[in-house]
Amino acid sequence: MRKIFLLSAITFLTINSFSQTILPSRRVQWSNTGSFDNTNPVITNVLNAMAYGAHGDGVTDDYGAITNVISSLGGHAGVIYFPPGNYLIKSPISLPDSVILRGECNDSTTFTFQMSSTGYDCIDAIGTNNGTFRNILAGFSKDTNVVVLDSVTGFNIGDWAEIKETNGAWNSVPAN
Repeated sequence: MRKIFLLSAITFLTINSFSQTILPSRRVQWSNTGSFDNTNPVITNVLNAMAYGAHGDGVTDDYGAITNVISSLGGHAGVIYFPPGNYLIKSPISLPDSVILRGECNDSTTFTFQMSSTGYDCIDAIGTNNGTFRNILAGFSKDTNVVVLDSVTGFNIGDWAEIKETNGAWNSVPAN
């Protein structure tokens, strides 16, 4: 009995010595998703997708319900809330830049995309590009906190930047 206890204790300590714990300061705070500068934007329109006909059963195509919710916002900012469920979507969603898709939790709200043909994005974020794209020369690898551009013309302190990747044929002919 003593050997079993000792073996169990050694096994437990060995497993725990190789496990990793993410420090609270390194954890992602998902509750502010869609906000700027980690503050909640002033959005008063929080709409439940179920109220617009979404099923979240993984069988019924919820595309129509999602587009109805987006249309009901009338171009204004809003959050579309998806209660727990599996939302089947068979057509690309055109998402305006002022609309946030928010689920209950990463393990209870999921989107399943079943596109019938190739060449579509699942979610097409619609917005305006009011700047010029610059080439990144260095700093595009994991854990880098500095990006070197070919020119900083047009950037000011506090500006944000969108990083766009060119994938060759992938941009026009995605994988099946």
